[in-house]
Amino acid sequence: ADVSAINGLYVALGSPALPGWTANGGDPCGEKWQGVVCIGSNIDAINFIAATMGGQLGSLGNFTAITTINLSNNKITGTIPDDLPVTLRNLFLSDNQLTGSIPMSLSKLNSLTAMCHSMITISMDNYQMLLAPLLDL
Repeated sequence: ADVSAINGLYVALGSPALPGWTANGGDPCGEKWQGVVCIGSNIDAINFIAATMGGQLGSLGNFTAITTINLSNNKITGTIPDDLPVTLRNLFLSDNQLTGSIPMSLSKLNSLTAMCHSMITISMDNYQMLLAPLLDL
């Protein structure tokens, strides 16, 4: 499932020139794709800081064990997707060109301990409901 999830992310980001990454198949853990950290055969983290990546985030909910997504200081547009991995502990998306509301599903991520999301427009409609469960972050 992680292979299909990372293939989808790669396509959503506009298929940037990243060593090892492919739109179909591959083995991100065995082939040690750039920016991908694995524990065994599971993707644990994706780290691309200031990599000038554009595109959008697409669907992220299909990752099975990922704990960290750090795509800070890129040129990613669009919104934070509603379907976020339940295993997520760290989500860093600051200094991108994201717009829209922070998804309500974020409040259901019980393992989330760190998040940075500057440069995003927050909808006041869900601001209070979202922040109540996240006040300990």
